[in-house]
Amino acid sequence: MEKRQKTPNDLEIFGSRLIARRWQSDEIGGIILPDVSTKVSLRGVVAAVGSGCVDIKVGDDIIFGRYAPFDLPTKSYEDLRDMPEFVIMNEEDVLLRINE
Repeated sequence: MEKRQKTPNDLEIFGSRLIARRWQSDEIGGIILPDVSTKVSLRGVVAAVGSGCVDIKVGDDIIFGRYAPFDLPTKSYEDLRDMPEFVIMNEEDVLLRINE
């Protein structure tokens, strides 16, 4: 039986927490900066939300605080090893939503 790749929707999120995929530096504005000058992106796209999230929904483009997110340790768990890098945070840690 072939093993299916896990996604954030396979994880049960409690309360007003959400999972977001950080934007990579080369996705923002189309300018690629050298590794020395790049900083961790504070922008992301919401991949999954808990039942307590009221204002944020899946697919929202968000900006969050520097110390707010917790890196989801996907590489530490066999079932999640193939899942891309995501962060988890409380809905209240989202500073703004970008409407396009």
